[in-house]
Amino acid sequence: MITRRSLLFGSALSVAGVSLTRPRAAAPEKAPLDSELVGRFVGRSHFDLEAVREMLRQQPALVNAAWDWGNGDWETGLGAASHTGRREIALHILDSGARIDVFAATMLGYRSIVTTFLDELPDLHRVPGPHGIPLLSHAVVGRQQSRPLVGLLIERGAEVNAPSNLGITPLMVAASIGSVEVIELLLAAGADPALRDQKSRSSLDWAQERDHAKAVQRLRQISS
Repeated sequence: MITRRSLLFGSALSVAGVSLTRPRAAAPEKAPLDSELVGRFVGRSHFDLEAVREMLRQQPALVNAAWDWGNGDWETGLGAASHTGRREIALHILDSGARIDVFAATMLGYRSIVTTFLDELPDLHRVPGPHGIPLLSHAVVGRQQSRPLVGLLIERGAEVNAPSNLGITPLMVAASIGSVEVIELLLAAGADPALRDQKSRSSLDWAQERDHAKAVQRLRQISS
């Protein structure tokens, strides 16, 4: 017997060969994003808020798109904004629907999120982000908002001399933004000012290139 329930929930019911269930409409095919567009979006997410806004307005699907810089070095727009300390860009991308990750949370200074991650995954600080940039460098580049996380990560065992793929250490990052407070914190934890990146730049060189006089003075003191 055909009941109202069977009409609503039955599968492939038929009477005299006539189906009583409505065929589902095929889902519309989604065209893949243009790879060059994804590359431009991720590139602009390193520094250009207005371009990011306009590109997301025109193509919202870019919000979680990832670009491979080579050898599996995948990066999203959020990842780009996070390792460069571009807070406004990161927040706009998140507001547009991006999936937050621990690297973005660290740069933004979201202590409760980062602490929860580390409680569940104690060695997470060893996992490199885009371009091999360590979690500690994301905490450094976040400036004032993420400064408490620098100490937290050091307490949890983060390697203070961990380099990115280009050999850039957290101390070099601190020097590049002129944060003497973080420089002192890293030095006290064993950061090595003599280390050099792939272009042979030391932390002192980074501070000098960015004209951070106080950071230059401090790094010269320990280099002499």
